[in-house]
Amino acid sequence: MQTETRLLFIRHGRTQANQSGTLQGQLDTQLDSLGVEQARALAIALRRRRDAQSSHRRQLVCYASDLQRAMRTAELVADELGLPRVEPLAAMRERNLGRFQGLTERQAREAFPEDWDDFCRGVKVPGVETSRELAARAAAALELVVTAHIGATILVFSHGGTIHAAVSRLVANVRVPPIGNCSVTELVCDDGGWRANAIGDLSHLPAELIDGGATVGWASRNVD
Repeated sequence: MQTETRLLFIRHGRTQANQSGTLQGQLDTQLDSLGVEQARALAIALRRRRDAQSSHRRQLVCYASDLQRAMRTAELVADELGLPRVEPLAAMRERNLGRFQGLTERQAREAFPEDWDDFCRGVKVPGVETSRELAARAAAALELVVTAHIGATILVFSHGGTIHAAVSRLVANVRVPPIGNCSVTELVCDDGGWRANAIGDLSHLPAELIDGGATVGWASRNVD
C-alpha cells in the first residue's frame, strides 16, 4: 500500500486586483486574461507530467478554495486532466482582511493608520484574521484531505497568503519565498510528517506569463 501522499498546492491565476495591488482577502474576484493564460499553461504542464508517469500513476483528486479565482483556475486544470470534479473547500480561502479588503496597502495605511500598524506588527485587529488563525485553519483542512486520500496526488488550489501560512505551519525549518500566481508548491506527507520538494515554483510557465514571484527547481520533478 502506498502511504506517501503528494500535495500540489497551487495559487490561483492573476486577477485585476493582483495587478493593481489591491488587497483581495476574501473578496470574490475573478481571473483576468493573463490569469486564464497562466492557468491553461499550468494545466498543460501538469497533464504532460502526469502522462509521462502513466506506468505508475497515482489517484489524482482536486480541491479548491470556493472563491471564484481559485475555482476557475482549478476547473481549467481539471478539464485538461480529465478530472470529473473540483471539490470546493472553504477552509482554503485567503486570509480575511476585514476593513482592508478592496484597498491598496497605501490606502489602508492612510485610512486606518493605527489598525494597519497593528496588523503589520502581528497585533490582532478586529475583523481581521491573524496569520496564526489562518495557518491553523488551512493546516487542519489539509490534514483532513490527506487522511481521506492516502497515497494519492492531491491538487489544492488556494491563495498566496494561505499557502504561505500553511507551509510555514506544516513544514519545519523551511523558508517560504513569495508565492506567485499559478505557482506550484509540492509537499509530501508520509509517516515521517511533512516535507517540501518545492515552494512557489513557476518554472512551468513561459516567461511572458510570469508576473512576479520566485522560482525553484520543480521542473525536473514528475507530477503523477
